[in-house]
Amino acid sequence: MTTKTILDRAANLADLQNSGYITFEDRVYSLNESYKDIYELVTKENDDFFLASATLNPATVVILDQTQFTIDLPADFYRLRTASWYDNGTWRDMQRAPLNTRGIYTGYQTYRLRDGKMWCFGIDFNGSTSPSIKIDYYPACADLTVPDALGILPLSAVPISMAYTATGRTVIYTTGTDIRAYSLDDQADYLLYSSAGVKDIGYLNGYVYFVKGGEVWRGASTLKAVMVPAAITATAAAVVNSTIMWGYVYWSTATQCWRANLDGTGPAMQFATVKNYIASYGSAAPSYATISATGELAIGASPSTGIAVSQIAGDNTYIYYRTTTGQVYRYTPSTAVSDLLASDVAYMGVYGDYRLAIYGTDGKIYTLSTYPPVTLTFPQNIAYEIMSYQCAMDFKRKNGADFSMLEKRREELWIRFASQIHADDAKPERIQNAYANFYGPWR
Repeated sequence: MTTKTILDRAANLADLQNSGYITFEDRVYSLNESYKDIYELVTKENDDFFLASATLNPATVVILDQTQFTIDLPADFYRLRTASWYDNGTWRDMQRAPLNTRGIYTGYQTYRLRDGKMWCFGIDFNGSTSPSIKIDYYPACADLTVPDALGILPLSAVPISMAYTATGRTVIYTTGTDIRAYSLDDQADYLLYSSAGVKDIGYLNGYVYFVKGGEVWRGASTLKAVMVPAAITATAAAVVNSTIMWGYVYWSTATQCWRANLDGTGPAMQFATVKNYIASYGSAAPSYATISATGELAIGASPSTGIAVSQIAGDNTYIYYRTTTGQVYRYTPSTAVSDLLASDVAYMGVYGDYRLAIYGTDGKIYTLSTYPPVTLTFPQNIAYEIMSYQCAMDFKRKNGADFSMLEKRREELWIRFASQIHADDAKPERIQNAYANFYGPWR
């Protein structure tokens, strides 16, 4: 079940399907809080469903004395399930130690947890700085995402370029003769610049970028008043197209692709070949997607993915593309998976602040949320019913409405869930002498 399905069900239960009173933030906060309640119960019940494994990094060992050291836990550590250490070819269970045995030689490797570290003691490890310790643990609960509703602009303009920014929930657009900004917050359309021949609108850090007369221009803008832009490139060849991404301005000429700082300084050639509408993804070391000479999506050095596209854009994880038949997809380069976001799209704008501005075949401009819905796979479907009822209660509570019947149903579901929480219904564990497994397999 997806996070969107859970919230759609919650809105239905609360009879608030079309209410603007419940904000996107309300829905996301309620979704994650209800999921954390489920996650907490599952992990405390020692079910193995969310379990992860890791070998702790010996480079993080800090020696305290001959029988004590600390070692870092994984960055996503939440709760420990099991721990073992490698002793002369055998993995041996580690037990949590009483506080009064710390610093004492017991002959057994024991541990306690403190401040993001595993505190190990109990044996003479002869000053070794590379002990091998592996753990099974529960990672921190994931933050769930869900797409926001479409924003609809009451404009009849036919844009040739668009960009979105969360500042005022604004779409910056051009029809080719001027640059304008429509604020969904203000419900107002502002003129930013008057000139023919403008295209490839972008926005970042308070500046509007565009292509005009074979150069990239930019102007400081409040998005509500006329700006005074200036050209920031002086290329040997005319700029054919341009985009803004991850702190750089990218542009293509008829033969090359370039990147420069946002003020146009430090230009550096990225490709010595023809590339159409370069888009970058990856925040640390950006990789590139382009439209190939045959009109297909190309990722990095690969000549083509075989996907026919008209436009592309990128963020720190995904590539967004519009097909020649008008569908907008989110593409994950690491898995080569495409997820459909919208159909009947005549034009796709530049990515910004988790939105894409799109122009539909119905003649309307929209802001499309790019937050991906998360598919949850915990085998007990009742968990998602609980989440829907909890979210519905939160929505009713904010609305000042009675939620007692929803609460009653949620409590019934919680009781059922607690009685059948384990994903493994095979024979229960048979526990033997709890102290007999220091130097033998777990039984």
